[in-house]
Amino acid sequence: MLKKRIIPVLMVKNGKLCMSKNFSKFQFVGNPFEQVKRLSTWNVDEIIYLDISEKKNKMVTSRVDKCENFFFNNYELISHVNKYCFIPITWGGNVNSYKEAEKVLKNGSDKVYFNSAIVNNKSIIIKTIKQFGSQAVIVGVDVKKINSKYRVFYNRGLKMLNIDLKSHLENIQDLGPGEILIHSIDRDGIGGGFDLELIRFARKIVNCSITILGGAGNYSDFVDAAKAGADGIASGNIWHIKDNVEYNIKKTLKKNNIKIRI
Repeated sequence: MLKKRIIPVLMVKNGKLCMSKNFSKFQFVGNPFEQVKRLSTWNVDEIIYLDISEKKNKMVTSRVDKCENFFFNNYELISHVNKYCFIPITWGGNVNSYKEAEKVLKNGSDKVYFNSAIVNNKSIIIKTIKQFGSQAVIVGVDVKKINSKYRVFYNRGLKMLNIDLKSHLENIQDLGPGEILIHSIDRDGIGGGFDLELIRFARKIVNCSITILGGAGNYSDFVDAAKAGADGIASGNIWHIKDNVEYNIKKTLKKNNIKIRI
């Protein structure tokens, strides 16, 4: 059995970190530099940055060292964040061309995350996998339950895709990414636990690594997700509102005989 990965997700909206709830409510909590420095001192396995800005590559203002103001586009932001981080980084959101994916990876990101590209132009994903390898690519799936059925959304959860989740996951796996990140819109920011049924559903369909996001509220939630079949267990808001998160998560997983990276 592969060791489970604990992954903080930092959502960036117009250059500022935010906590989200159901993809519709956002609370700003700081800048992307201070938090990554904090997480770099902990024993997390990876960090995922998701740009949820409405306009891609918008020049943003971020306050960093010595209270100075800096102006960055996304690629400069990745490069600057990388100076503070010694943990593998994934960057995603608003990556809609191969050239953008290439810039993301060449500016210091270890992996690139695609979401809407699977709908708009999947050849981007195929080319990125061909050039950089499957281990460098994560494809995201945003899911919401409607009338007891899982429905797939894209474009920051604003548009619903006319395809069932099973077929969508099979289509993604056929492209050959190293990982699929499944984000529950219903559970996002609620803190009521991961959608275990969703994890089990996906685990029966795909063979590649599965990371679940949306729902973490207690450390025991990570145990439930691991037992349900998630390889990576990602969370966002919990890292902003609790201390010693990584230590307590891994302590709880180890106590429940879940294999983790030490």
